Amino acid sequence: MIRYNGYVIILAIDGGGSKTEAIALNDKADVLGRGLAGPSNPNVVGLKSCIEAILLAARRALKEGGLEKADILVAGIAGAGRFKTKSLIKDSLSKTGIAKKYLIFSDAEIYLVASTRGSSGIMVNSGTGMIVLGMDDRGRIARSGGWGYLIDDEGSGFWIGREALNAVFRSLDGRGPPTLLSEEVLRFFNSEDFDDLIIKIYSSLTPTDISKLTHVVDKLYETDGVSRDIVRRAAQELAKAVEAVRAKLNLRYPVRVYCVGGAFEMKSLLSEFERALGDKYLISKVKLSPVVGAAILGLKELHGGKIDKRLLDKIYLECLRVG
Repeated sequence: MIRYNGYVIILAIDGGGSKTEAIALNDKADVLGRGLAGPSNPNVVGLKSCIEAILLAARRALKEGGLEKADILVAGIAGAGRFKTKSLIKDSLSKTGIAKKYLIFSDAEIYLVASTRGSSGIMVNSGTGMIVLGMDDRGRIARSGGWGYLIDDEGSGFWIGREALNAVFRSLDGRGPPTLLSEEVLRFFNSEDFDDLIIKIYSSLTPTDISKLTHVVDKLYETDGVSRDIVRRAAQELAKAVEAVRAKLNLRYPVRVYCVGGAFEMKSLLSEFERALGDKYLISKVKLSPVVGAAILGLKELHGGKIDKRLLDKIYLECLRVG
């Protein structure tokens, strides 16, 4: 084992679509260093750039802590939900020798652990995309959603934005009711008219750009019936996904639900979501770095699958301190 002043060293990594964060910590949950790098979603940047970003963030964290290598590297990587992708990342990292052992998860899996502190509960992640993951007391994990914006992701920021655009053009055609979204969407994308907006939609706007319309929909929630209906349908879709996960794991009520992701910055969505689920669920909004989840998984690996409350509390405080 790699020891630093008698302690075992863990590299915990959160690899996302915009940045990669790494922390180096010991088995007593002391954070020794932190490093940042660019995006590492292999589906977006490719496997080579993914590995380069992970290594850069990891080496920066090690250097800050006066370390060279780690005993175990635990990474949660966006776009690594499939076994084949996880294996490719693990094999590539293994060749670098930066650690002795490698555990690769999806970013959603480490977010689940970070949100639930490794205990029973359900995480709803609604950002540009969406996914719902749950875990029972035995560590079994179930999912619903997260199949991508082309065929799924109902209740995500992109879905809300797309529904807003759909409503605007249905209204323009006379196929849908008038909506305040029409002028607000033109203004939001700095478009002269609807022809200009269509050109932008199909030539330059990304799913992330479209998901930013959540701000417009949220603002119009109280005054525009179409916007209100979009928010309600989004909340209902997320609630269906939560109930599907609860049923798969046979979780007993009341069930703890943790809301993460940019879409939940919409006060209207959080309110409608709470209404859609009802009082059988205990809902809380979580804002923390998913790297905490990777750290918890690393500590569990070193402590025989269990981690006491003292270490849990400490790692959360340590990550807040360095973040």
